Amino acid sequence: MSGAAPPRSQASVQPIRPSDVEGHAPEQQADVQAPAPTLASEVPVLRVSARKDLRRLLADLRGARDRATVILTVGARGEAPAFPPGVARAELKDSAAIFVVESADICRRLARALGPQLAVDGGDARILWPGAGPGSDPAEHPLVPAHVAGDKRAPLERLLAAFDLSRPLVRRYLVPLQARLATLEEESARARSSLRDSEDEHRAAVQRAESAETRLAELHARLAALQAAGLDAAELEGVARMDPEARMQRLICREWLSALQASDRSSHPLGGYRLAPRFVASVEDRRIATPSARVAFACAMVACGRAAELAGLEPHPWREGKTNGGGDDPQAVRADGAKGCMCNLGHGRGAARLFYWVLPNGTIEFDSVRNHAAIARQ
Repeated sequence: MSGAAPPRSQASVQPIRPSDVEGHAPEQQADVQAPAPTLASEVPVLRVSARKDLRRLLADLRGARDRATVILTVGARGEAPAFPPGVARAELKDSAAIFVVESADICRRLARALGPQLAVDGGDARILWPGAGPGSDPAEHPLVPAHVAGDKRAPLERLLAAFDLSRPLVRRYLVPLQARLATLEEESARARSSLRDSEDEHRAAVQRAESAETRLAELHARLAALQAAGLDAAELEGVARMDPEARMQRLICREWLSALQASDRSSHPLGGYRLAPRFVASVEDRRIATPSARVAFACAMVACGRAAELAGLEPHPWREGKTNGGGDDPQAVRADGAKGCMCNLGHGRGAARLFYWVLPNGTIEFDSVRNHAAIARQ
């Protein structure tokens, strides 16, 4: 009576026997020895423990096969495979041959034969479909780690999922979908980046618009003040073309003309004065919050010598020293002999002050407008 010839892989290497698991933990022995459902075409789980077994395994892998080969490995310390061979055999039935590689040396030699991209060791498993060898895409012959952080599935469950998803017919449809998904993710990332850029540009545009509105309101207020002073259209147009320093000069002259009667102007002419380079910018500093007309009035009264006679201005020495401008500090004196002075622009210690220099020839140099706390010369 003739029987069916045993499958090629069954003649290549030895099946796992009960005597082969002596020394393993009881639950590991039970797993390895657990009887699997028998099918006529099923092959047993086979052991690869020596070089001759490896040569036969490689011959089997390189031969004409029409099903997958699942390689299970023992742990780094020789413990039983994390993927129970007997249960894996029962689940996969005759759709794959299952081999257990039992030493790190055999794993290294297998990697050299198939290519480092198909390496497997340390308790992990790998599914080798027909055609596996040097140059193969490892994604087509997936590695299934024994342990995956955060994955609550059992190792065997992950092995079976990888087996189903890596079937050649499944990958034929899956790979294009994965490529399309990657393209969509890239497009989504670019869209999100473009949206963030647009939001940044929008915020910048809003800030520019708000600054422009604030500046426009200031210009309207300045125009209303000039119109209230009785300037005609031609004069307003001329003022609009002036630079900031010229407008301040004109405002000082206007305040002098408005504050003094004709008889007073003859006795208190507008004396020589000049504006320091930083003066106009300090007047327009929003932190000062002092109207330009108030600053111009104080400048005009200082320049014509009337400041000391007017309540509220109170011109006094500009002092600097260890007490931060206290009454015991000496008056500020520049290298050219100019003496520092200041006068009030508002009430209270926190109000702004007009700082200026009186040169030896009597010329007034308006230095800056600052808060009282900023006594020290900048």
